[in-house]
Amino acid sequence: MFFVDVLTAARLEMAQAWRATHYARARLEQQPDPQGDTLTIGGAQVIYAGATAPVNRAIGVGMAEPASIPALEAIEEFYAVRRAPVRIDLCPLADAALVKLLAGRGYALERFSTILAARLPAAESAAPPEVRVTQATPAEAQRWLTVVAQGFDEQDQPQEATLQVLYPNFFAANAHTFFAWIGDEPAGGGGMYLHGGVAELGGASTRLAYRKRGVQAALLQQRMAAAYSLGCDLAMVMTTPGTVSQRNVQRAGFAVAYTKVTMARQIT
Repeated sequence: MFFVDVLTAARLEMAQAWRATHYARARLEQQPDPQGDTLTIGGAQVIYAGATAPVNRAIGVGMAEPASIPALEAIEEFYAVRRAPVRIDLCPLADAALVKLLAGRGYALERFSTILAARLPAAESAAPPEVRVTQATPAEAQRWLTVVAQGFDEQDQPQEATLQVLYPNFFAANAHTFFAWIGDEPAGGGGMYLHGGVAELGGASTRLAYRKRGVQAALLQQRMAAAYSLGCDLAMVMTTPGTVSQRNVQRAGFAVAYTKVTMARQIT
C-alpha cells in the first residue's frame, strides 16, 4: 500500500514543477522566445516557454504555501501579459481553499492526470533477458532523440515537430536519459528527472518493431535502480488515466498516488 500524505504529495508536485521548469529553460535555449520565463509565485513554479510549449502552466499552487488571491492574481498577470491561457495544476492534497478560489475566478476543468509513485529501492524483479539498458552520453543526443521520436511517431522517419518537443527532455539540467537495446539495435529510450529525492520517469517510447518484448519494463527497472543509486527515495510517473502506459507502470510496481486536474481560464 502506498499512502500519500500532504508532505509526500508536495514532494511529488515540486519534482514535476522543477522538471517542467528545467524543460522550459532548455527549450528556450533552443527556441528563444522574448516572453519565455519561469518564476516562483506562492511556492509554485509558473512557466511559459513559447506559445506551443507543453509545460505552460503553474505547478505546485497551494502545496508549499496557502492558496491566496494575491498569488493567483500574480500568476494570472504573468500569463495575461503574454496573451496566454492560465493553466493551474490542482492537486487533491493542495490547500482546500484553492478549489473555491479557482471556481470563483472562472476556471474550468481541462484535463485529468494520474500520478503514480513507488518507494525506492524497488523490489527486484526479473528483467527481460533480451533487453539491455544503457545510459545515454552527451555524444548520443541526436541518436536518443531520433529513437524516442521514432517510437512516438511509429515510423522510421520522425517528424521534426516531435524532435523539437523531445529536445528539452535530453538537455534539461536535471535529465538522465537511457537507451534500451535488443541485440545491437536501439529499441527504445526514456528519461529520468531528479529533484528533492524524487525521480520523475518520463519521455519514454518503444520503436514499433520492438514492442511487446519488455522494453518499457526494462527501462522502468533500470531508471528506478539508477534513481536510488543517486539518492532518491521516491519515483513517480504521470499518465493519462486508464491508458496502457498506466497499466504498464502499475505492473512495474507503481501505485496510484492521486489523480489531479489542470484548471484553465482562457484569454479574455
